[in-house]
Amino acid sequence: MKNLRIIILPNQANKKGFCTIYFEQAFIKDGVKSRKRIASGQKVKPSNWSIIKARVLPSDPDCELKNSQLEKKYLEILNESNSDGKQTESSELIDCLEKFIQLRIALGRKRTSYKEFITVKNRMIQFEEFRVSQGHKRLQFRDLTLRFSDDLILWMSSRKYDPNTIKKHFVTLKTFVNHYYNRRTEYPEIQFTDDYLKSDFGKVNTHSSPPLPLNDNEFSVLLDCDYLLENKPSLVKVKDAFLFGCVTGLRYSDLFTISRANIREGLIIVSPSKTENTKSDNLCRIPLNSISQSILERYNWNTGLLKLSNQVYNRRLKELFQLLKFDDLIETKTYSGLGCPSVKQLPKYELLSSHNARDTFITMCIKKGIGIPVIMEMTGHTKYETMKKYIKLDSEHILDVLKHAF
Repeated sequence: MKNLRIIILPNQANKKGFCTIYFEQAFIKDGVKSRKRIASGQKVKPSNWSIIKARVLPSDPDCELKNSQLEKKYLEILNESNSDGKQTESSELIDCLEKFIQLRIALGRKRTSYKEFITVKNRMIQFEEFRVSQGHKRLQFRDLTLRFSDDLILWMSSRKYDPNTIKKHFVTLKTFVNHYYNRRTEYPEIQFTDDYLKSDFGKVNTHSSPPLPLNDNEFSVLLDCDYLLENKPSLVKVKDAFLFGCVTGLRYSDLFTISRANIREGLIIVSPSKTENTKSDNLCRIPLNSISQSILERYNWNTGLLKLSNQVYNRRLKELFQLLKFDDLIETKTYSGLGCPSVKQLPKYELLSSHNARDTFITMCIKKGIGIPVIMEMTGHTKYETMKKYIKLDSEHILDVLKHAF
């Protein structure tokens, strides 16, 4: 239900300053646009309400209880709207997945926080159609057994999904199921199984992708390549975006969100979207340097002017790096399903993507002798084990360090 919002009306606050929280549904009746408001039964002061996220803020002492009741009421309204009192054969699992996605949208969550669930839902629809063709019924929560896990893994492998993608699919699926399982007393009509909590559910052997930072020479070439891009304005923006990532360590999801409001006392202050709901101190503090400042000045202190979809950005990056002759051969493993990977040697420009700017930033910081705690403060990492996956020191640097050590 895309037209269901959660709102308050500040001009209707009571004497104590509290506003009723409403669900507002927009619809068209007889060609006329209308809307209906349904009281949630919860009240909040405007100062304790997030208009963007449509949630009660932590400054309200009862925020957790109120937000929980809002989620419950939202799903009740969604159920009533979808059922219309009719009993039809449907996929309980996929229907609930759609409601879960719509709930996150209504709560004002960023698209990055629910698009993975959309991907999982689309895959589950395809898998369900395969099951139905084999004589099975539509998917229910009670079907989430270890046998279901095995069947889904084999189905995804037969379609050449990378093992890491298969693992990520199950992790996302479990997050969704947890939402309903934790509220199982409120859904007596749903039969649950706890097989999905077992370690064998969704168990596959994954692989790690090695970091691929730019080396010192490649970084210098990128820094001074404007003369090669005089007639390629689209590549100039791609170059500037990647370079900005190299000197700030920002992820793609945060790279295009920087404005003057993020600059304070010579620092870029950013709250990473990836960890906004999982970390209490979710701030990265990155010193503004001559390169990042010049890029910001070029785009009027608004990196949103550089924004491209991830697919287009990565495609143009490969075009840029091919033009710059970043063509050292790199041995790489390609996975297609759960079988043994194929080993190929590919030119570096074919392998580089938006994420490698972060590899470059962290590796350059290590090479320049910046302390690990400082780097983690800039990147937002809380564990060194996670951060070290971005580090790759070239042989020239290692030899140089040893030369000065003895």
